[in-house]
Amino acid sequence: MKRKITKDIIAHLPQKQLSLLIGQLGSGKTYVLKELGNLLSKNGFTNFFLDFDNISMSMYLNESPERIFRFIPHPDELEKKPFYLLLDNLQQLKQPYFLLDYLYDKFKSQIKVIAAGSSDFYLNSIDEDALPGKKKIFRVRGFDFDEFLKAKNRIDLLRLIQVYGLDNTAIPSRMEEIQKLMEEYLIFGSLPEIVFAKKEATKIKLLEQYKLNIIRKEGTKSKIEHLDKFAQLATTLAQNNGALYNKNLFSKNIGLGSLTLERHTNVLKRNGHLYLVSPFHHSKPKEIIKMPKIYFNDLGIRNVFLQNFNAFALRTDKQQLLSNFLYLQLLELHDIKDIQYWASTDNPSVDFILKDKKKKLKALFVHVKNLDFKVSKYKRFISYYPEIQLQLQTLDKENWILSSFMDSFMESLSEEVFALD
Repeated sequence: MKRKITKDIIAHLPQKQLSLLIGQLGSGKTYVLKELGNLLSKNGFTNFFLDFDNISMSMYLNESPERIFRFIPHPDELEKKPFYLLLDNLQQLKQPYFLLDYLYDKFKSQIKVIAAGSSDFYLNSIDEDALPGKKKIFRVRGFDFDEFLKAKNRIDLLRLIQVYGLDNTAIPSRMEEIQKLMEEYLIFGSLPEIVFAKKEATKIKLLEQYKLNIIRKEGTKSKIEHLDKFAQLATTLAQNNGALYNKNLFSKNIGLGSLTLERHTNVLKRNGHLYLVSPFHHSKPKEIIKMPKIYFNDLGIRNVFLQNFNAFALRTDKQQLLSNFLYLQLLELHDIKDIQYWASTDNPSVDFILKDKKKKLKALFVHVKNLDFKVSKYKRFISYYPEIQLQLQTLDKENWILSSFMDSFMESLSEEVFALD
């Protein structure tokens, strides 16, 4: 199954810049890298794949980047014929950007580097100041919902959704199937290994292992001393999914100093598990201008920290799941900086403020039921920003399948669905 991000990376291959794949644990970076290698080979391009999870290779390369040619041919050996070099698990190198800098500076016309690294690679090496002008970063996430349907071999349902939307009067015989799959997505998330697991018990077991790796492996790598507090923070953030990141309150409840709590939060954020969405404001009276909102990159990871895999109908956090689901879909359509929220001290918050390519703004309100939404509750926002278009995103009153949610949801579906091979 070809992933959407693969198409974006392929479009970047003619550029001499390094193509860097970064994403949370389990997001499928290695899968994308190998998929690219197969496509390159299929089209007759020379390419080499190195996995630095091989400890002896990593230790050998730590001494000098020139040693890379112990494992691949030197361009001179190939009469300087250009080739592709695919590197996986760069976080295993002590200074991975030394190798990338060396390859770019010396061989950018002969070797196109496509590299993947876990959170540690991003956290320690690839920030805004590293490799300036030499890199393009591709953030690999779990499957969005249309990729999820493809992974489930349900392209038939995807095509029906594209034609009819989620109108249960148009395709009543298929709604139960769609509902079941969407519920699986909301409860167990979008990480490829979880999606492909057949049994719910297996999915839960895998998510528990991811949770342990986040706390023990990533926490230890980031030199967090009290891993129990780190785990408690992750659980607190999951409980407050879609709510304000109240640093002072969390600090008091968990028993961490505010600076320590912020550092722990940044570990989760920079490891790709967490998004903090900034407030939209013009510094008007009673507007919240500092505290961000909390969203998770994967709902399965969020739910495992809550230890809650209950069916959707039995859950008390439907609103949070729906809001987070929409945020992840919006990331397919908008730059992360163009997704904000609005809140004041005396009005309910507006879940999302979106800026489109023409700089026009739209406000999205997320509610489980239509009856939960009353425009009068948002009078301050409307008085401040009468020019912003309002749109309600909700669940159907009789089914939890999305209804007026469809505008944003349908826009995010792949345009190439009818051309799938």
